[in-house]
Amino acid sequence: MASESTEWPVGQAVPESVKKTVSEFFSLADSKDDATPEKLAALFTEDGAMYSLAGVSIGRANIAAARPKSWNMISTRKHQPLKVYSHTPDFSDILIFGKISAELTNGNALTVDFIANFILTPEGSIKEYKSWGDTSPWFKAMGLK
Repeated sequence: MASESTEWPVGQAVPESVKKTVSEFFSLADSKDDATPEKLAALFTEDGAMYSLAGVSIGRANIAAARPKSWNMISTRKHQPLKVYSHTPDFSDILIFGKISAELTNGNALTVDFIANFILTPEGSIKEYKSWGDTSPWFKAMGLK
């Protein structure tokens, strides 16, 4: 989740709704609680879209339904957003560089870089989330080719 160590743009007033959404999103993305899929989906607009290494989901219902798949072969994970950039003055289009650490069900562990893009409403709801990362360390840790 976003923390005190997350660097936000200097000299700009970052809306609290943006900081809250980013923090909640990554906290929920790292949680296996049974209620998490619905809570995470509730951060999105009704027609919101989520593009990640686990696949593409459009709409709250599909985002919630797809969340268990994101835990295939993963025991625990922790996102660490490190640096945030905004393409727009209102922070409705932000890019985040960070690290994700994960322990896999096969006993292997890894820490890799990720990039995430959030498109947000003025209230802080997520219209679109996209994430990118190098898949080769994941495949290697999972024992896949």
